[in-house]
Amino acid sequence: IATLHRVIDPNNHFISLADITVFPEALDAVIGIFGYYKNLTVEFDEKIPENAKIYAQCMLDDEAFEVTDKVNIENNRLVLEGKLLRLWGRSKKALGYKEDPAVAIKIVIED
Repeated sequence: IATLHRVIDPNNHFISLADITVFPEALDAVIGIFGYYKNLTVEFDEKIPENAKIYAQCMLDDEAFEVTDKVNIENNRLVLEGKLLRLWGRSKKALGYKEDPAVAIKIVIED
């Protein structure tokens, strides 16, 4: 999933935050998220189980970390706040790094 800068004069590198909803085919899909969002809603065909854990990983990092308590799970929807996506997608980038945030999200169903 990607949101891209506007690059049409006079709005070079303009970012307009928006609420986006996407519809992946499976709960176990790894979701790559690039760019900037107000909120990102990930809506599935089935309910997200009560025992699900949500993990995030900066694409420049080697390890994921649990973010279950920082996201909203509403039946079959996972709602991710844009500010947190930016934080998670830049966790390993050096200060001043100019590239857009890039984060992977994964739902893990625990037994």
